[in-house]
Amino acid sequence: MAKRNSQIYKSLSACKPFWILAALALWCIAQINDRVLQIGFIVLIALFLWIRFEKQEAFFKIGLWFAISLIFVLSTFLQKPQMPTPGLFHVQTIRNGYAVLQKGNEKAVTYEKEELVLGDVVEIKDFEPVHTQNNQPLFCFADYLKSLGITQSAKTMKRMNGLSNSWKGKVSAWINAHDQSGLYRLLFYGLNDQDQLEWLNELGLPLIALCTTLKKILSRLMYKERLGWMMSAFLFSIMLCFPITPSLMRLFVFTTMANIFSKWEERWSLSVICFLWICPFAATNLCLVLPAGLSFLTHFQKQSSAKKVINVLWCGICQILWMNHLNILFCGTFLFVRTIYGWFFLACLPGLFIPNYANWLWQMISQFEITMQNFTIQGYVPFWYSALLIALLISMTWNWKRYKAVCLTISLVFYSWIWQFDPFFHVWQLDIGQGDCAVIVEPFQNSVTMIDAAGTLNKDNATTLIIPFLQALQIDHIDQLIVTHDDFDHSGSVQSLSEHFQVDHVIVDESQKNEIEVGYDFQLLLENRDFLEVNEEEPNDLSIVCMFQYDGFRYLWTGDASRLVESKLIEQYNVDCDILKLGHHGSNTSSSQSFLEQTSPQFALISSGYQNRYGHPSVEVLERLNKLGIDRINTADHGCIHLMSFQNMMSIDTGDGIVSLMFANRLKDN
Repeated sequence: MAKRNSQIYKSLSACKPFWILAALALWCIAQINDRVLQIGFIVLIALFLWIRFEKQEAFFKIGLWFAISLIFVLSTFLQKPQMPTPGLFHVQTIRNGYAVLQKGNEKAVTYEKEELVLGDVVEIKDFEPVHTQNNQPLFCFADYLKSLGITQSAKTMKRMNGLSNSWKGKVSAWINAHDQSGLYRLLFYGLNDQDQLEWLNELGLPLIALCTTLKKILSRLMYKERLGWMMSAFLFSIMLCFPITPSLMRLFVFTTMANIFSKWEERWSLSVICFLWICPFAATNLCLVLPAGLSFLTHFQKQSSAKKVINVLWCGICQILWMNHLNILFCGTFLFVRTIYGWFFLACLPGLFIPNYANWLWQMISQFEITMQNFTIQGYVPFWYSALLIALLISMTWNWKRYKAVCLTISLVFYSWIWQFDPFFHVWQLDIGQGDCAVIVEPFQNSVTMIDAAGTLNKDNATTLIIPFLQALQIDHIDQLIVTHDDFDHSGSVQSLSEHFQVDHVIVDESQKNEIEVGYDFQLLLENRDFLEVNEEEPNDLSIVCMFQYDGFRYLWTGDASRLVESKLIEQYNVDCDILKLGHHGSNTSSSQSFLEQTSPQFALISSGYQNRYGHPSVEVLERLNKLGIDRINTADHGCIHLMSFQNMMSIDTGDGIVSLMFANRLKDN
């Protein structure tokens, strides 16, 4: 029996290239949502193994590959999130502003978390869909919850017990009862509810830093083999006391695999495979991408200097692609900062048992006002820049040349100005609720034009949404802001935007059309509104009508103009267009049958609020669009709408991932 096990182990050990291939292939499969495509990819890898290896060896490896894939598929099936049903749920995780509730594979979120502790049992009687504004590249809470398998929130909830009897609940209650609970909630749970600790929150996951620092300290006192199993046991105890996150699970799996396998090929490959078996929906999580990717990329380099360069570059690329910013401090000092953070965690632990020490520690920490913004460059990157970084990194990894490292470094340096090198024409219709706001960016950021800046009564859209959106695109000023008319859902954020952001021109009527300075055809139509009688005059019919053209596509924005204004537009202009922004949020007061026939757009955009009280868009308008075969996209349903064109070709994508292509197949006359 022992001889047979030895032979099996030797067979497995001889498959070094196979293990790396299997891990990389499974990592790719885990990022595919469609089950048919997953199966197709699994079969494709099996065919490659059949061609690549001799028959006897290929049979063994194909069987092993199918076993690996089958376990993964079964894991995804068993862990697939289900729609929650009324019943008893346990509090699984508590975060800033919300708590995650779970019953088997059913998950829901609640925003009423003040009285809850981990492990509490609550009764949920009914649910409602989770919906938040989705303006990619800004953070979307609904999308984040969806990645966790959560689409519903608890509408009515009742706590069933006064104190959780679970061990995690008791630990949580003990920490919350501490005088300086804010500090220890941050260290143990990553919960930051005090502004003074924001800089600590930005340094990363505290428990991971603690484990890494402890391992370095103990490595000087213990043998490597004993230390490895001791760290695995320590991580297991951590998971018994605190919520199990993908980061903790990744560290536990990788540490345990390192105890079992000594060779890098087996250790790395089986660590990735086992992690994906346990957490099949965390393939794109940065907790796996950063360490596993770094280990893979540096393994093939013999020079220590090359490893250090790749370390810095990979940390920078991960920040750019996954976090939409680049913190220069972390690029070269990530491991050092994590070690310091771990030492800080250790220094804080005595405060759990010595209140006076904890109070003194808090007084010391509160004196430091550190902001990471001084070291951070913001910016969501265009797709072509992402492809460039990945291509240069792969080329440099497989065939190290100093000039390739220089090219990649230069590409990262240009990250601060990358949108100024973008050759595409962009139009964004923001998901701003019941209102309007569009951002139009000329290639190479030669001009930035906005149409409307909607306000919201309970928040300042300018500082919470519009300005962060512009900063994510590395836009530092607006050339012209066109306010179609003076309604709060179109002009409510204009003043705040002008106070906090550079706006060169604010255009409020058609007479200012000469102030529009762009490098393409942009017109303000229907300057003369004499057809409006005094008693009929209202802000909606005074809406500025914008028509512009680029790359062979024509766009028409009509504000809240009524059917009366639309009829005058038909009489005086050629309103044939490719993209039509429906008037008055899709209300039946606009978008008449004749106007839609004359404009004959390929796409109609609707900007309306989710479940708004006005019932926009109108059922009658939607029926007209269906009758005429006009495709439509509504921000309330799909989030921000992004139109990007280049040389008579346009892509249309939305916040929730819908993508479409369109071609300029006909000439438009002015």
